[in-house]
Amino acid sequence: MQAWPDGGRVDAWSQLEVVVREAGMKVLVGAQITCDEQDDDRDWRLVLQLLQILGRQHVMGIAIGNEMELLQFKANISQDCIQRMWHGGYFLRKLSERAADLDALDGFGDVPLTSVFGGYILSGSPFVDTPGAMVQTFFKEAIKKFGTRWVFTINVYPYFAPNNALDPGTTDQCSASLETDWCFKKGCNLPDTVALMRKKTTMLVGRDSTLWVGETGWSSPQASTLTGAMTGCPDFSSQNSLKNYYKNFLRWTLDISDDVDGPDHVFYFTARDSGNFGVMQQRANFSPRAPRQKLNCLPFEDGRC
Repeated sequence: MQAWPDGGRVDAWSQLEVVVREAGMKVLVGAQITCDEQDDDRDWRLVLQLLQILGRQHVMGIAIGNEMELLQFKANISQDCIQRMWHGGYFLRKLSERAADLDALDGFGDVPLTSVFGGYILSGSPFVDTPGAMVQTFFKEAIKKFGTRWVFTINVYPYFAPNNALDPGTTDQCSASLETDWCFKKGCNLPDTVALMRKKTTMLVGRDSTLWVGETGWSSPQASTLTGAMTGCPDFSSQNSLKNYYKNFLRWTLDISDDVDGPDHVFYFTARDSGNFGVMQQRANFSPRAPRQKLNCLPFEDGRC
């Protein structure tokens, strides 16, 4: 959850405070990292205001930056920005500055810190560490500075998995991909990705670490950012596929296998449209789910949930 844009922020914060306090909720609050330091600092000032409104007891963690490994692929992002972000140390510097501000904020000196990344980081050994995405270097410095206060967070979207393929001999069918994307057991897309993330964090740190899935979900109608073969499969982005993914998600106990622990916490992407580096993300999905909390019915047909 970000601190909120200018329009209607005061009213939105007031309503949020009421809901959070009455429900005894804890929220993960996000802070932006971009190529614009002035705007990043403005955003952070708003985050600090929101944190004081919510209170430490209602904040589970602070996420600094979102999918920063993908910044290098975004339109209108200069190489100077990418160089400054990683090799120039801007990202790490801002993380340290934000942590110092939290340490000075009453009660927030122990709040968990994280940065949310996507599956691209898994392409390295153990994590990607290229000039355009020095994620492994970033992780090492974060662990060195914050120890167990640091939480690893990854977004996992089987919907966007690059290995999704059409069924052999067809031009518009994808039942095999849907079967592995929908399920939540060993051998399925999301659990296997989480298991790989677990193993890689242990390789890097030498111990078990806290691991959150920052986002998962499905899209119907078809997401504008979906590419590849699945754009030609009508079933893939159908309401039925969305329902099946969400239904199976609710049944998931967060277990993966006997030898690998599942995630410590999972968020399901909400119904609210949002932007990431200027690209709108639209999900016909529902509220974030805490571990092992389940809805009693599915909020699809009759509006009762």
